[in-house]
Amino acid sequence: MTETGIYLYRKVDAQKPAAWENSGKQTFLAKQPGHQWFTDVTSLVPLVPFEVCGPGWAVQQDVLEFEGTYEWPKNLLYPEPFPGNPKLKASQHQELEEVMTVPECASTPTPTPTPEPANPPPTSTPTPTPTDTPSQKPTPTPTDTPSRPPAGAVTPTPAATPSETPAGSVTPPGSNSTTPAPGSTPPAPGTTDPGIQVAGNPSPRVPDAGLAHTGAGGTWLAAAGAAILAVGAVLVVIARRRKA
Repeated sequence: MTETGIYLYRKVDAQKPAAWENSGKQTFLAKQPGHQWFTDVTSLVPLVPFEVCGPGWAVQQDVLEFEGTYEWPKNLLYPEPFPGNPKLKASQHQELEEVMTVPECASTPTPTPTPEPANPPPTSTPTPTPTDTPSQKPTPTPTDTPSRPPAGAVTPTPAATPSETPAGSVTPPGSNSTTPAPGSTPPAPGTTDPGIQVAGNPSPRVPDAGLAHTGAGGTWLAAAGAAILAVGAVLVVIARRRKA
């Protein structure tokens, strides 16, 4: 039996002519009886892999002679021979476009850049939404708190009201603080009771007024007054004893 088979392959070097030495992995397409070359494989396009496009593809046709039947291998790879050792009667290589119209490879279109305007419009900035401001609580007005003296402060004691009797004045002995009634005769100086006259110094001498202007005037007057009171008291005691 004699049959002619056709294989499709991609050339190793697309710039070199189709040949067994320049063939990559070959894929079986179809076969027909006898010694007859495929001149048009357009009807075999459905069998052509989808990735086939553009230049660089080729076909190989072989005429084999064998006894009985022969199972053509699905793939051939240089330099391995046909399995089963059938007799190779003839062989040829052709560019794929010689036996069919090879589709162009779909090229990915390059996107055309969009020209930017000369004066691009200003980009509007979104206005921030104001957030709610927490209400401020009124600060309570402090009430007037009576001031307290600091710890350890001394409270001044009101000064004693001075007596109306001028400093340095002498109260005659035997006199009292009772004011005589109108029309009555005041007791004579130097007596303690009516009708009793104190011997000695019935008219005590008042210290010279000029001493009041000295630094020791007040002290001298106080001492003189005390002495007069002591003498007056002694005279009163003596007079009472004599009367008794």
